[in-house]
Amino acid sequence: MKKYLLIISLTIISIALSAQGFNKRDLKKIKKFFVSFQKTALNNDTSKLKEFICPLKSESGEEYRNELIERVIENNESHMGDFSYSNNAIQQIIDSLYTKFKPVSKDLYPKLARQSEFIVLKDLTLDNIPVFDYKNAHIILIKTNNKIYLLFWEGLNKLLL
Repeated sequence: MKKYLLIISLTIISIALSAQGFNKRDLKKIKKFFVSFQKTALNNDTSKLKEFICPLKSESGEEYRNELIERVIENNESHMGDFSYSNNAIQQIIDSLYTKFKPVSKDLYPKLARQSEFIVLKDLTLDNIPVFDYKNAHIILIKTNNKIYLLFWEGLNKLLL
């Protein structure tokens, strides 16, 4: 009897844990996204990089993609703030940290969706908004039409510390 209770308990725990994250297939897609993104960044292909980034506009109507791409091409490991980027930090995500992506939480979702820059989130389910929050680095992706886009990142180089 104890053996069956243990098996049932372990099954419930594993179901609960898997519901909190993405399955291996989804995580593999996230990893593949970053591999392609990094390859494009290393080639300094600014027009192709635009295809990876969700077109965001500020309240004033200014598009963010160009600023994001500038930071990617800059590849500056000493920059730690919004849109900081380095190929070495992305490599850490590719090597193992991609598994840290989780669906956006029910608490965070309304806060993000209210921001005018992130209006695209209003039409997506929680599972279509992968969020990375590790070592004060934050990344928000969106999954739509079987494609992944980068929505936002900050503190990416903090992964190198």
